[in-house]
Amino acid sequence: MHTQGRPSRSNRSAWTALVFTLLFASSPASADPSTPPILPLQGPGVVGQLSIPVYAQAIDVDQPGSYRLTGPTEAVGRSEVVMGVFRNPEPFLITTAGSSNNRFTRGVATLTYQFAVVPPAELECEFPAFAIPGPECLVDVVVIAAGRVQTRGGAVLGGDPPPSFTVEAAWSLHDDLGAEVFSDGIHLPLTNDGDFNAVFSDGRLLPLKANHAYRVTMRVDAQTRASTQSASSTALVDPVFSFAPGTAAGYSFRFSEGIGNTRADPVPEPDVLAMLGAGVMAIGLRRRRRSCADRAATLSSAK
Repeated sequence: MHTQGRPSRSNRSAWTALVFTLLFASSPASADPSTPPILPLQGPGVVGQLSIPVYAQAIDVDQPGSYRLTGPTEAVGRSEVVMGVFRNPEPFLITTAGSSNNRFTRGVATLTYQFAVVPPAELECEFPAFAIPGPECLVDVVVIAAGRVQTRGGAVLGGDPPPSFTVEAAWSLHDDLGAEVFSDGIHLPLTNDGDFNAVFSDGRLLPLKANHAYRVTMRVDAQTRASTQSASSTALVDPVFSFAPGTAAGYSFRFSEGIGNTRADPVPEPDVLAMLGAGVMAIGLRRRRRSCADRAATLSSAK
């Protein structure tokens, strides 16, 4: 029979040394001090709804994706709302509200996200979120935003009430203090014009601060009340960011998780946009956005 005694002093010393080694090896103080901190960004948020009130139908939207709400088939058509909320390869919002036989439909959605300009580590720019002093590093950022609102429809007979529409496509950029940096869009208040088509397109140079979080808000709203003939309204918005030509090497963007920023064909899902009847619209926006990029590059070279 063996009895286990107390560990010797030399063994206790060895164990103590091992514990301290493990503690200090995992201590934050041992982290590389040259590694810059990472600015926390709020995740993207989606709030929207598709609705056909006469049938008490509605779909709440809180995630990216493709949505479709269809009412019962009627003698002269049907009521339908379609929406696309996309985060990749770039943020993109689009909705179409169609109706017939004096029905009202609506599609509305807002997408918000954040991004930051990350400077080269050697610049040691100020970092307000971590109370790190330094120079205020400004960098020219090109924002290329495009959007459109469109209405279609009329009355069959002269005595029929006209259709009505309310349409909005807009976006805005705010800094980390909540001040507006830039905004643009089209808001078409209540109108009976069933042949309205307007586009906004921007190629802007914005001096933005590195290590600051900026918030982008995108909004689309399409409301349609048809006459006896089918009618529809469409709204879409699509901003993309890039650095101006001549920007020093080493700068980069950070976006909210899941948000892309690839300047690609603005037709994220061809079947969805075909369903919306917006294929030609998207092609036109791509051409306008390229033109905006050329103008922004010209502005940058002229500075």
